Amino acid sequence: MNSPVKLSAKVYFLIALAITISISQFYYYKKSQERQSLLNQFFIVSSRIRNETAALKSQVLLSYFDKNIRNVPLLFQENLKTIEFAKNLINKYDIIPDKKSEFLKIMNELYDVNAFGFELYLSSDNEDKKNILEVVNYLSKNYESLNLLTMELIEYTDTIAKKI
Repeated sequence: MNSPVKLSAKVYFLIALAITISISQFYYYKKSQERQSLLNQFFIVSSRIRNETAALKSQVLLSYFDKNIRNVPLLFQENLKTIEFAKNLINKYDIIPDKKSEFLKIMNELYDVNAFGFELYLSSDNEDKKNILEVVNYLSKNYESLNLLTMELIEYTDTIAKKI
């Protein structure tokens, strides 16, 4: 009838090795997918910060000419919320463990620049062209910080992709 098949120790070892390799490949695949997903999220958030900053700059300039400041505080607050979300995203996950503190520093600077620009905007009257232009210049610093951050992320992603 059915007689049990006897396998040698080498066969059992090879089966165990194949299972271990499959599990580790799945684990590293899953980790790389998570990292890629987080990086994609961060690129989306940084793109949103850029778009909000561009809208904010145009509204600040428009408010100088048409004296309609209703949208400006809302846009500032939305921009600050998005930056805060990006900071939490970086803080929550180890997207870039060796550069995490540097990235958080850049995001904190970005937040501070926006917060200062908002305070400067609120404290200046619309007749003060110099202060309004200074607010726009502060907001332009966002682009410099975000470009630096994005270049670092692209470089990091390329380095990780070459290792895998």
